[in-house]
Amino acid sequence: MNAAGEANAKVYFLSFVDRNYSRSSVLLNFNSQNLYKEFISFKYQTIQIVKQLFSLKKVLDKSSIIVIMSPSHKITVLARMILGCPIILDAGWPLTDGVMSRGLKPRTLGKLISSFLLDFISFHSSSHILVESNPQLSRIRKYYFVSIKKMTVSFTGLNETAFVPQMHQGRIVQTLSLQLRERSFQLVVLFRGKINKESGIEVIVGAAKTLINEVAFVILTGAETALKELPSNCFIISNVTESEMAQIYEISDIALGQLSNHPRLSYTIPHKAFEAGYFSKCYVTADSRGVQELYSEENSVYVPIVNTENLVLALKNLSSREIREKYGMSINKRYRSVASQEILNQNFENLIAKLHSK
Repeated sequence: MNAAGEANAKVYFLSFVDRNYSRSSVLLNFNSQNLYKEFISFKYQTIQIVKQLFSLKKVLDKSSIIVIMSPSHKITVLARMILGCPIILDAGWPLTDGVMSRGLKPRTLGKLISSFLLDFISFHSSSHILVESNPQLSRIRKYYFVSIKKMTVSFTGLNETAFVPQMHQGRIVQTLSLQLRERSFQLVVLFRGKINKESGIEVIVGAAKTLINEVAFVILTGAETALKELPSNCFIISNVTESEMAQIYEISDIALGQLSNHPRLSYTIPHKAFEAGYFSKCYVTADSRGVQELYSEENSVYVPIVNTENLVLALKNLSSREIREKYGMSINKRYRSVASQEILNQNFENLIAKLHSK
């Protein structure tokens, strides 16, 4: 018997969205020798979900296990009723967190309530739940009354298979590189992520204004942003490919994490934390309980009190390439040991073996 407990164990990943969208893509896209993996795209309408589940039931056998990919929690209860096999909800975090992270307003109250109910029902309908951190596990246990025995902490990780090495820089990266060389900046600092309340964009822009002739700030977002009146050392890049993102990391000296005091940071771990580890970049972030579960002070630079002055000080203290490279090597070593795609897949195989043994 191998690590997965079954040489031909079959794992079906179900989702409303693209196979590369969810955190489950880290598990789905890894080439495992011990598991057969298949992605099935589902329609959102309830009647279509039921039809697709009955079609899927015809091909299932005793080795089959279902993974519901976030944020497709809606499938969970119907899958439990129809399929009759173990259901893993790779939740990461409750859907309710997403609603709250965008800010609570009177018009979002209905969405908050419906998301909480969907979380509650899907958590209790699943055979097992994957969550992103131990603080997140404690919250779900407390607020949704879920047994600790049916939850496992599995870091979100990074779909490393998406980063295909390129011989030459893309057009966007070439333009950015030229702009940076023309100004002869001492440092290139990258912020990659959404511009929201958690990001601390005001702190980042404030630091950019202070360091306008010394440091370039590259703001890499998933879509066009409405940021205005930025200093001339801020460069906004959006809608890049995975290869272009990797190239931007390569030309950056420091990667920024979330720089705010948002409560969600005490139990969540931003994607950019895994990216910094994978790309061996010195990582500067708010001092948060979530990230500290992944990286210690040896691996990451924590800003204890988040404000513009302290971020500027942290960046100035990292002016030495030797210091930055030391952090880069340390964070990569830690990432490889606990959160690489290979490690997370091995942990997943062990969970499959455990579920099959019951």
